[in-house]
Amino acid sequence: MELAQLQSRAILVIFAACVSGLGRATQGNDILGFTHAILQSGALNYLGSLWNVSDVGTMLLMYVFHTQLAAVGSTTSIAECWRYAQATIYSLDETGAIALLIEIRAKVDEPSERKWLDMVIADFSDGGLEIEGVDFQHPYFWAPFMLVGHGAVTLSGSLPTSVMS
Repeated sequence: MELAQLQSRAILVIFAACVSGLGRATQGNDILGFTHAILQSGALNYLGSLWNVSDVGTMLLMYVFHTQLAAVGSTTSIAECWRYAQATIYSLDETGAIALLIEIRAKVDEPSERKWLDMVIADFSDGGLEIEGVDFQHPYFWAPFMLVGHGAVTLSGSLPTSVMS
């Protein structure tokens, strides 16, 4: 509840951890949790997980989402960028997943993280880890996170005119 007392001007807060979007019902049927606290603090949007997530699947999902946010800047809503990321993961196959992992690895500077990504890519390429027979159309990979708040807002913080009226 300490989070709720903070004053935030964040457009988007992401907790990319397992069950970070869950809350608990109170006697008055309110739901209290990270989502409530973050939005009460003044943040416009919160993205949190409803169940245990795949580390690699989450990395791919968040990478696509952040890449899309950066590509469109302030012209596309956060909700539309999130929908794009989910649709991208939904349509992935083994080759696409490996290509994304290689793209991520090329952008990582930290040697220990590069080594970890090398192992993940090798495991994926050898048909190990989570990739062999993975069906990225399963909600486990593309739907564990919920976006709550003003999804129509853009990174500039502005809402479309139709939403404001």
